[in-house]
Amino acid sequence: MFRLTNAVITEWVAMVEAYDSSERLTESELEHITGNNITEGDTIKRYGATLLAGVLSDDIVFGFQIGDGEFMVMTEPDGCWGVMPVDDDCFLNNTTSICGSDASGRFRHFTMFQSGVIHAGSPTFRHYDADPLKVGSIIVCTDGLSTSFNSYESLCRYCEAAMEAIRSDEGRQSLGENLAIRSRSNMEDDVSLSMAVRDLPAGGRSISCDRCRWFKISRRAHAKRKKRRQIARKKKTKNRRG
Repeated sequence: MFRLTNAVITEWVAMVEAYDSSERLTESELEHITGNNITEGDTIKRYGATLLAGVLSDDIVFGFQIGDGEFMVMTEPDGCWGVMPVDDDCFLNNTTSICGSDASGRFRHFTMFQSGVIHAGSPTFRHYDADPLKVGSIIVCTDGLSTSFNSYESLCRYCEAAMEAIRSDEGRQSLGENLAIRSRSNMEDDVSLSMAVRDLPAGGRSISCDRCRWFKISRRAHAKRKKRRQIARKKKTKNRRG
């Protein structure tokens, strides 16, 4: 998995450098990067980005992520739950990024397949010894969507509804309109949602999120990020009054 993410970084850097050499920065773009303490020579930092990617197959489910956003899997009838290790450096407007000099070590990963082997895991890696066929879908979203909800449970319910909505043209249109509304109400933040969906085999048992301790960890992490946002807003309000 680490070889894969290192290859992604190498390819991304090559694409950024090729694009930057052929596309000159406009005056407004130069003003923007200067205002964010990025020099004109910081080619890679100018294109900093978060990245979430996943694969859903019959033999394995896996994914990797750098930066904020949420990565979930959906099982029936239990719903969705978070599978990715938590990055405590992602809160408020702070986030890790693929443009960072330490990007190689900041990617988080998870795998899910039946191995019969106990994996200790690490702060950046989780393995779930489970049948990939019990996973109905994988869902990734930007923090612009996840932070528009008051709780992790509300985000999960929204994703469950979205999974049903994409099965029809009318549902997809309604979902797109709703995402646009959420973006406007969340200070025009990027609100993106992507899903890989399949139907579960008839009668197939699913992984119970009630028995998955990582789901509880994800809920606690979401509550922690929410508390940080509230504290930051209070400080900002207090400074304005002062």
